[in-house]
Amino acid sequence: MKEFYIEDMTSQLRGVAKSEGLVYFIKGAVLGDTVTITNEVKKKSFIEADVLEIVSPSEFRVEGVSDEAILSSLSYEKEFEWKINGLKMNLKKMAGLDVDVEEYMAKALTHYRDNTQVKVARGANGLVNIGYFEEGTNTVVDSEEMLYMNKEALSVYKGLRKFVKENYKGYDWKAKKGDIKDLVFRNNEKDELMIIFVSHDEIVIDIEKLKAAIDMSKVKSIYLNINDKSDKVLYGRKFTKLYGENSLSVNILGLDFKIYPQTFLQVNLEMMDVLYKKALEYLGDSAEMDVLELYSGIGTISLCAAKEAKSVTAVEVVEASVKSADENAEANGIKNAKFIHAKAEDAINRVLKEKTYDAVIVDPPRKGLDKKVVEMLNASGIEKIVYISCNHASLARDIALMSGVYRVERVAAVDMFARSPHVETVALLSKLIIARNRISVKIDTNEEDLTGSESKATYSQIKKYVLDNFNLKVSTLYIAQMFDKFGLKTRINYNKSKKDNAKVPVCTPKKERAITEALVYYQMIWYIKLIYFLDDRRNSIVFFMKEREW
Repeated sequence: MKEFYIEDMTSQLRGVAKSEGLVYFIKGAVLGDTVTITNEVKKKSFIEADVLEIVSPSEFRVEGVSDEAILSSLSYEKEFEWKINGLKMNLKKMAGLDVDVEEYMAKALTHYRDNTQVKVARGANGLVNIGYFEEGTNTVVDSEEMLYMNKEALSVYKGLRKFVKENYKGYDWKAKKGDIKDLVFRNNEKDELMIIFVSHDEIVIDIEKLKAAIDMSKVKSIYLNINDKSDKVLYGRKFTKLYGENSLSVNILGLDFKIYPQTFLQVNLEMMDVLYKKALEYLGDSAEMDVLELYSGIGTISLCAAKEAKSVTAVEVVEASVKSADENAEANGIKNAKFIHAKAEDAINRVLKEKTYDAVIVDPPRKGLDKKVVEMLNASGIEKIVYISCNHASLARDIALMSGVYRVERVAAVDMFARSPHVETVALLSKLIIARNRISVKIDTNEEDLTGSESKATYSQIKKYVLDNFNLKVSTLYIAQMFDKFGLKTRINYNKSKKDNAKVPVCTPKKERAITEALVYYQMIWYIKLIYFLDDRRNSIVFFMKEREW
């Protein structure tokens, strides 16, 4: 029988083999396996198949510990290497980048999730199955062991299984009828728990009977949610608290956040700290920075950044998340963070007109940035973008769309999702005209040239341009300092005080950039952006020159 060597894996965790000009995607095979196949299905450009026999196991195979994930059969070192290679391939293929990736492997391979969903189904002969979906089906595999569930939640889950099986019928996923369809466990770093029952029908849960069935020592709250509308989303609109507190408190980098049943939060608390620390490292010294965040959720990154930043403005589409963010800001005593309820693509134009920002943090959903957001960021003049992504394909696409304005400085991969094909990525992008090393070019000019150049705009015109476009007020002194910097003729005594040793205010970097833009706009200076390559990294040198000299 024909044998196939697995040379790669797809993001759907199919082994990739090639034979006689054909590509095979083989379910049940991992990198390095040699297998025979069955159940071949021909598609337009490839063939799908299942493993019939593993003829020669991969040297990277380990004994599988769960049917929940095929990657549990692959050594974690090889899994992580495969993830990094996939990230690099997308950056190369879609954005033309060869980059060194900072690598952060998962600290735990099992029981790391702080949010676990368990499926409940009405099985044959009236039995209730509780576990996870068999891949590609709506058939629930009954399982008492959950590989990725928090250990404290797992101990409660085992008692809860018995309670549900004895008192409810479960949900018929084909007929779309029944009662309990999902059990959700949320936990914090203290292993305190929130339990959410999701039911299609209105049901009654006997809390006293439930208390007798499970260990309640770590259970802080219990909710019932009714979802009779769609199986495509987890929750319906109606939540009823059955027991305990309204929320669960989660500590992130020293700040406390209230988590409600529907609150979005990264699923791996331990690695989330690693991710956020890296994002804040990329943001840099932010004491004098006005920071914008898009897709801000309940304000986890925003508020962590606000501890050091001058100010943070955050935009989020989910109204409940914005309310939670305001609540979390107040609870943590943070007053320099503002949260706006809007779609990022709808708000960004208004937000950028109202204020000038030094940096922006984006943490979009898997589809990446909206096209309008990309366009507005390209035109914004913001120096620095910290891009957090759960999908490096959309990250690479967006980097390519911004490559004419921004360059990638650093990239880090943080494995939040061990034993899955996903990896979180954070990238630092810097504006191309902001070079690491500027080259000063002195150009001799005569009086006539200077006068002709200066006459193109008055001080009042420059002030108005800066105010209209950057919402900044600049003094005549600051404009004169910039004239001097670029060799333009200035009026007398604007840069000097009549007093000895008097302190002269110095134009801030933000206002320098705004005045420079005005001088370019009025053609008092020109700039040429020269791109050179050194060690495969893109860099830029900016020459500022008088118009007539060029």
